[in-house]
Amino acid sequence: MAKPTAELLSELSTQSQADDREPDLILELAQKILSNGDAGPALESVQRCEIVALTHLNRFEEALQKIKLLPADVAATISMEHGYCLYKMDRFDEAMAVAEAAPKTEAILQLQAQVLYRTGDFEGALHGFKAVKEVLDDDADSQELDSNMVAAYAMGKNHDAQTKEDFEALGAEVVQEGSSFEVMFNVACGYIEQGRLEDAMKCLVQTKAVCEDALAEDDLDLEEIADECAPINVQLAFTMQKHSNNDEAMALYQEVISNAPSDAQVLTVAHNNIVAIKGAKDLFESIKRTKGASTEVTQKKLTERQKKAVLFNRALLLLHMSKLDQCQQCLQVLDKDFPGDPLTGLLRAALLTKQHPTKAEAAIQDAIQSQDGDKALRLQLSLAQLQIGSGNVKSAVESLHAIKSLQHTPGMVATLTSLHQAEHDTPAAIAVVEQAIANCSTTPRHTQELTLREGAKFLLGHQQYEKAAAAFDTLLKIKPGDPEAVAGLVTSYAQFDPEAAEKYSESIPDLEAADSIDAEALEAETVEQANRGARRREKDDDDEDPESRAALAAEAAAKEALAAKRRAVRQEKRKATLDKRLPKDLKGTDPSTWPALDAERWLPKRDRSYYKVRRSQKKNLGKYGGSQGSALVAADNKYDRSEEAEARKQEEEKQKEKEEPASPPPKQQQQQKQKSKRPKR
Repeated sequence: MAKPTAELLSELSTQSQADDREPDLILELAQKILSNGDAGPALESVQRCEIVALTHLNRFEEALQKIKLLPADVAATISMEHGYCLYKMDRFDEAMAVAEAAPKTEAILQLQAQVLYRTGDFEGALHGFKAVKEVLDDDADSQELDSNMVAAYAMGKNHDAQTKEDFEALGAEVVQEGSSFEVMFNVACGYIEQGRLEDAMKCLVQTKAVCEDALAEDDLDLEEIADECAPINVQLAFTMQKHSNNDEAMALYQEVISNAPSDAQVLTVAHNNIVAIKGAKDLFESIKRTKGASTEVTQKKLTERQKKAVLFNRALLLLHMSKLDQCQQCLQVLDKDFPGDPLTGLLRAALLTKQHPTKAEAAIQDAIQSQDGDKALRLQLSLAQLQIGSGNVKSAVESLHAIKSLQHTPGMVATLTSLHQAEHDTPAAIAVVEQAIANCSTTPRHTQELTLREGAKFLLGHQQYEKAAAAFDTLLKIKPGDPEAVAGLVTSYAQFDPEAAEKYSESIPDLEAADSIDAEALEAETVEQANRGARRREKDDDDEDPESRAALAAEAAAKEALAAKRRAVRQEKRKATLDKRLPKDLKGTDPSTWPALDAERWLPKRDRSYYKVRRSQKKNLGKYGGSQGSALVAADNKYDRSEEAEARKQEEEKQKEKEEPASPPPKQQQQQKQKSKRPKR
């Protein structure tokens, strides 16, 4: 028997207010009441309970269908649930419209900030979370809100000074005991975005320890703890990777992947970073790692920056594998999802380099035209690199001169001078150095010193003595007493102003311990290598006593006698060898009396006309003669009867010609054929 509506309403009220309420049971009670059709004044409350229960059960599509059936005034009372369902279904524009039309409660402000975060407006999300904190009760727990604020800061870039100060203060707070590991993790991510990798690594190590302790107190097993620590390990591996500790980073990435984390975002980031470490190695394995990022579930988890990085790396792998059609498809997706990105222009140029090399330069130039400021910088440098690779140094120099922001930096100056010298245009190289020296006063101190020092050396090496002296003089004003600058200044002035050179030479600092050096002894030690041994022996002879010298002399005489004896033996042996090789009948030393030379002396003995085979060799004649493989050919020819068959065939044809009469001339043959066709009477 069905329960009455009043009893169902009572149970629904009890379940809705319970701390351990069950959404399944609330949904069942609400649907029973609505099916009875006699909820009365409680109808709107029951409908709201049904929608809230569907939301808690992640049945967002059903909840939206129910909301559409509600009257406008009733739907306005559940704006939070309405906007949340749209947010979870990635319908962000509709969710933001519902939130803007609703009263600005804490939940609505939180929803707006979350929508802004998911759509990539991290600055707006940060201000939204700050607005939530302003309306939050003083005794409320704000750790989750702090975590969201730090996450928005970490993902953003263009922060004002006050925001940076707030982050620094929050970062100092989270390192203290009592902070949640979620907030500490986001602070570490903020450090990474700022480039403070050392601080990020320390914070991540501390975060991991806090996370493991907190989860162990909650009686989680090791697998669950490893799953929760997976994002921390991936970020820790990333800091190692940025420090070029690729082996340690790779081991940590592999550990995370082997534990099969439940978060698809963490798994995708680990695979992508492994691909970045390997580069152009193990291409087939790397391309497999990027396939998991293309699923719909993973795409929803990734941020826009992560999507771009994964897709760009996949396109690069396809380019290295020469799968140009698939690379072109990835490029089209990048153009669609991230229009105007400079990396897309670089990828297009690299693809055209393989497809149509002559069009690659034009593609980069088109991409430069569509960019402005720092975004075009990488494209301009890539254009110069492409022109240098193709041998067009003059165009490369023009492209580099067009980059005004890097014009007088040490790297640009060094590159331009090298290119000008490669083109044998030394005056242009000198002009580049002079301009860099003239404009270095506005650069940082270490850059200014480097420009002046290296520029002065370059000018001194190219006989620009007055300009080099001016550069060294400016360097001395910045760094007084610099010995290298003083030495360069003296060398420069010595070429055109000896008095000034003499003046500055007095300020050259003395060498430490110079007085203790004996110049004569040093000169005596620097002898030629060839005479070093002889001089050492002479010195030893002078130091030894007469008996030792006599013993050494006797030993040397014995060695010389033994060497002479060995030379005589070698001479006798050589003479015997020559006598043995010369002909027996050779007499005298006059060549005219010698017998005529044998004309066949260069032929092997067996091929000479006068060679006689010995009896022991006659039985082997034909057995081993001939070229290599001739025995096999002879064995094959032994059973070859083709020549005999051909001879018999020719003999039979000759015999047949003798037996048959000669055929008549062509006209007679035609008459015989006509006669044969007449019928007999």
